[in-house]
Amino acid sequence: MTHSVTYPDHSFLRDVTVMSHREHRAALVFRMGAELLEQDAFRDKDDAIRVLRRSPARYALVDIMILVEDAIYRAKQCLVAKAMELGEEPPL
Repeated sequence: MTHSVTYPDHSFLRDVTVMSHREHRAALVFRMGAELLEQDAFRDKDDAIRVLRRSPARYALVDIMILVEDAIYRAKQCLVAKAMELGEEPPL
C-alpha cells in the first residue's frame, strides 16, 4: 500500500526576502537539526531525509534536499557540544 503525502507549496528559497534569507535558512537548519537529533536520525542521510519528509513540520521537499546535510551537521554539533559539556566522549 502506498501513501500519497502532500506538502505545502512553500520553500524558504521562494518565500523569503533576500534581506532575511540567512536568518530564515539558519532557523530552518536549526529546527531540522533538532528534529534529527530528537529522532536519532542524523547518522545516515537517507534516514534523515525520511524523518524530515514525515515530519509534522511539513518541510518542503526542496528545502529538505538542499538543507539535509547542514541539518545533519548541526545535529552532530549539538551532540558533541552536549558531550563536551558533560565531560564525556561524543557517541558518534
